[in-house]
Amino acid sequence: MSLASSERGANSPSSWLTAPRAQADALRDLLAELSVLDASCELDAAALAAHVHETKALLGDGLLGLGLWQRETGASVVGFGTSAESVALINQLVAEIRMTMENSGYPALRRYCLLSLSDGRILLVLRHGDDVLELLALDAEHVDLGVLFRQLVPKALAAVKGARTGR
Repeated sequence: MSLASSERGANSPSSWLTAPRAQADALRDLLAELSVLDASCELDAAALAAHVHETKALLGDGLLGLGLWQRETGASVVGFGTSAESVALINQLVAEIRMTMENSGYPALRRYCLLSLSDGRILLVLRHGDDVLELLALDAEHVDLGVLFRQLVPKALAAVKGARTGR
C-alpha cells in the first residue's frame, strides 16, 4: 500500500521500482542529487540514499522534503527540499520542547514530533537515538497518517539504524 495519492502518473517515484535497471539508475541519480553536508557523521551515505529513495517511492507527491542532521551540532548529514535554516529552526524547536517537557515533569519525547501547519503541510521529526534527527516535510493532502505511522516510521527508524557505521 502506498501513502501517495493514486492520481500519480507513470513518472512518479513509485514507478522507479518497476525495473531493476530503473531502480539502480534512480538510486545513482538520487545520490548525486542529495546534499551530503557532513561526511564526519558515522552514517553510511549509500544506505541513507537508499532510505531517501524508498521514502520518496512510498510517499510520492506527499513528500516535500527530507533532512537528517546531528542533534548536538545541527549539522546536516543528508537532505533534499530542506534548507540549513529550516534544519536549524526545527533543531532549536525540538530542543525547546525537550527542555520544556523535562522541566515541567512531563515524560520525555520518545521517537517523533508531529506538527500540523496552517498551509496544509505536516512536519514529522523523527529521533534516531540521542544524536540524529530526521525531518520529513509532507503535503497533508497526499499522505495517509495511519499508513505513515504503520509503515514509514518503522522503516525510517530501521533504515537509519542500519546505516550507522562504527557502532
